[in-house]
Amino acid sequence: MALTKIFTGMAQGPEKINDNFNDINGRIPDAGNWIDLPIRNGFRGFVRVRPTKYPSGKTKVDIYMEAGGLRTNQGKYMCDFPAELVPKKELPLRWAQPNNNDYSNIGASIGGSKTSIRLNYAGGGSGDLVVLFDLSYWLDV
Repeated sequence: MALTKIFTGMAQGPEKINDNFNDINGRIPDAGNWIDLPIRNGFRGFVRVRPTKYPSGKTKVDIYMEAGGLRTNQGKYMCDFPAELVPKKELPLRWAQPNNNDYSNIGASIGGSKTSIRLNYAGGGSGDLVVLFDLSYWLDV
């Protein structure tokens, strides 16, 4: 719907303004709050997830995580994840080490048969420093 132009002296001006606001409000996505998820299986750090519902009915999910304890916990699930937010296909998480370069490669993913974020492998140096992970995906796709 296109917005109605408002002008001085128009009939039903306040109603038309209200219709314009309703149209705009119907196009704004509903960004939920970040939800803290419990981290488990010997990992350290935190996991946050935020679902955003769009007026079209689609849902976008954002994940942000800071995790340590990777070296000794390969093959384990990192957190409890809401089942309704798990993607249908397995998706890899992006990772970064902003303050170090301890790891040469890391594989973490969620979705498909993986019902939570899983650390598949971590290779590299001798330390066990914190790594940042993130992922954004459309739930409905």
